[in-house]
Amino acid sequence: MTRERGPGQDRKWYFLIGLSLGAVAAVATALVLVNRGNGQWSHFADNGKGEPYSRGTALSDTDFQVYRPYFDMPVGEGADYRWAREVTLPGDIRYYAEKDGEPVLTLKKGTRVTVLPPDKAAFDVDTVGYGLMCWPDYEKGWRYGQPFRTDGGAVEYMAGPAYYVKTSDLEETAKAYWREVVNSDPSVTVPAGVYVENTVELIDQTLYACGVFDSPEL
Repeated sequence: MTRERGPGQDRKWYFLIGLSLGAVAAVATALVLVNRGNGQWSHFADNGKGEPYSRGTALSDTDFQVYRPYFDMPVGEGADYRWAREVTLPGDIRYYAEKDGEPVLTLKKGTRVTVLPPDKAAFDVDTVGYGLMCWPDYEKGWRYGQPFRTDGGAVEYMAGPAYYVKTSDLEETAKAYWREVVNSDPSVTVPAGVYVENTVELIDQTLYACGVFDSPEL
């Protein structure tokens, strides 16, 4: 299936494999760099594999192991960056079992949460679907994934409870995390807007490139 999009959304994007602020600058020249004006987001071709997104399967019913091969690669190993592992939430984050229901979990403003788990030297496949980087929903403005941990524990690929969460909440948190990283490593020069977009939408970009899903967030 091929779907066209209209003009007027011209923007540059970086197809990122890692989520480190420093890694963005380090790998950008080795990865695909395009913009919507050149047609990257104007046409989507389904890969024909009949995967859950193609079938319109509710994210709460999706087996995300189907998508693990698209992300199962080492990233950021040996990179000489001072990673920020935690961030203080700039606002409440509410998680929902159903988008039209009441929150089942609320992480309060000021809570210190884990972004990069303590057992990780860098972001990898286990952090896909966790924290800042959740799966895109069929409806713009919503995502689905594992909530931030507050106990500093380990994270495994989609192994824990997952919920719906608003994209705007994750974007604000990504901005706060960007500030944490810049404070710990002043050599980081990636603009906040670029980092936020390519962190929160990394899954979307990967799924689009692999013919899996044309996210409404792109």
